[in-house]
Amino acid sequence: MRRTAIAVMCIALVAPRANAQQGRDDVSFGWSKQLPAGSTITIRNGRGPIHMREVTGDRVEVRATKLARSRNSIRTVAFDVRESDTGASVCTLYGRETSCRDERTSGLSSIVVEFTVLVPSGMSADMTTGNGGIDVRLTSNPSDGVLRFGSGSGTLRIGLPQDFNGRLDTQTGKGTLRSDFELQVIGRLDAHHLTATIGHPTLEHGHGPLLQLRTGKGDVELRRN
Repeated sequence: MRRTAIAVMCIALVAPRANAQQGRDDVSFGWSKQLPAGSTITIRNGRGPIHMREVTGDRVEVRATKLARSRNSIRTVAFDVRESDTGASVCTLYGRETSCRDERTSGLSSIVVEFTVLVPSGMSADMTTGNGGIDVRLTSNPSDGVLRFGSGSGTLRIGLPQDFNGRLDTQTGKGTLRSDFELQVIGRLDAHHLTATIGHPTLEHGHGPLLQLRTGKGDVELRRN
């Protein structure tokens, strides 16, 4: 009976930490998880770049580094991780924010946070940053899924394999589109919004990944690896 009581007490002390903010006292933060095929990894960053790289295996790895002038100021930034049946999300917390669902922005810090995300092939992604560039390098041609990348102010550089086949939906408020691929425009050509296909996706069956690219101020670049 005594051993059982001690075990229950330990659980009560440890459990609240599972949903607590992470990495507030540290310069760097890391998280890794084995996710099933078809999952979506979501990244929400307020200020700083995001680098995404495709890796083999089925494990997602997220690394974040605070670029601060003093060690004391790193405590204004923390991280929150939310896992679900459809994937996982990691977001940067500022000031009094306590979770990814917190919509308060009064505590936005001037600290830059740089993300590096290692993602298995075939997984969907949804990554945005308020201020900073996004650099993506895909080495394989996924057959389906959605890849969303957005920045309030920053260039989106998307590296794709030579034989990439997919759909493109890109929008920029102030910037240009540069592409190493031949694009077949769908519908009306607009100066700030373009819908097109890359390669030869089988659109009649809904196949081919969808690239959704948004930037308020910055260029969009599609590069061949």
